Amino acid sequence: MNTHHTSLLIKGNIISHYYELFTTSILQKKVEIMSFLITRISLKIEFYYQKTHLNSFYLMCLFYYKLTGDIENETKFLKSFKLSDCRDSYKEFISLIHLIYLYNSTTTSANKKKIKTRHLNLSKELNYSYFSEDFLLKYFD
Repeated sequence: MNTHHTSLLIKGNIISHYYELFTTSILQKKVEIMSFLITRISLKIEFYYQKTHLNSFYLMCLFYYKLTGDIENETKFLKSFKLSDCRDSYKEFISLIHLIYLYNSTTTSANKKKIKTRHLNLSKELNYSYFSEDFLLKYFD
């Protein structure tokens, strides 16, 4: 991966080249890849479409810092990520991922129940079997 990263440096801003890896690393729970991306990504935005890429980066950071127990950075990226900044075509998909974070970050059983219901309904509506109840409940275990 370092070789790929080095070749991208010549081309300038690399956030667009890693866009899909942000989501993939969350879904696969690949903390090593998340760490690599966090240390290598420049947050300089050159084009409007990169705002959505940056927002996906924020979501990945949110998961990474929760997984590693870094509450300070987790809080920082919780404030940075905005579901409204997602591309409309990806909003429901990203919502499923975001709900996993929210479910595992809330402490009240009433909120957990609401989030779980939203997650399962959306997963069923989109027909994404990968986003099972078990995936929601055990992601951060």
